[in-house]
Amino acid sequence: MSAENNKIDMEEGTLEVGMEYRTVSGVAGPLVILDKVKGPKYQEIVNIRLGDGTTRRGQVLEVDGEKAVVQVG
Repeated sequence: MSAENNKIDMEEGTLEVGMEYRTVSGVAGPLVILDKVKGPKYQEIVNIRLGDGTTRRGQVLEVDGEKAVVQVG
């Protein structure tokens, strides 16, 4: 299942668009495989929220349709 959450703050002069997915299909070391992702883009920078609430930044390494492989640092 996926959930979307968009926030636009034009008063501050910033644009923040966030999408949240709960479709992790696998983890292998620093790689996270996501399914059912809408419009993933190669080299896109993403935030991954872990089960304990911490956030890690990652980069999309591979895209195949609605599937994305993200390397988390």
